[in-house]
Amino acid sequence: MHVVIVSNLKEIGLYSFYNSSDYKMFLVTDLVNEKEFKRSYYLLNVNNLISPSKNSTQDDLILFEKSQKLMYRFIFICFCEEKSLLPQHTFRNVISLSRQSFDPCTAKVWTQLNGLFLP
Repeated sequence: MHVVIVSNLKEIGLYSFYNSSDYKMFLVTDLVNEKEFKRSYYLLNVNNLISPSKNSTQDDLILFEKSQKLMYRFIFICFCEEKSLLPQHTFRNVISLSRQSFDPCTAKVWTQLNGLFLP
């Protein structure tokens, strides 16, 4: 299962990598509710997001570092949009442009996202 995690610090969405209409969403403010917390904890549990491999410790560390960097960039972009430091819908445009790309690369979102951070 390939999952994309998206957050605007108010809600967290888990989207299927292959079908964006297949998703789970929860509000951060609802996490005070025990049932919602358990549901989100289950969905975000490492055992449900990462499949084991022969180099699982090294692979997990690399995956964690890359995922964290990606999430920080998404959060930073959303913050900058909210503070009018970037044009509105910059984040959406990154996703949209990556979907429209003819580049055969599997890291289209990453490529578009990196373009925002180049000097």
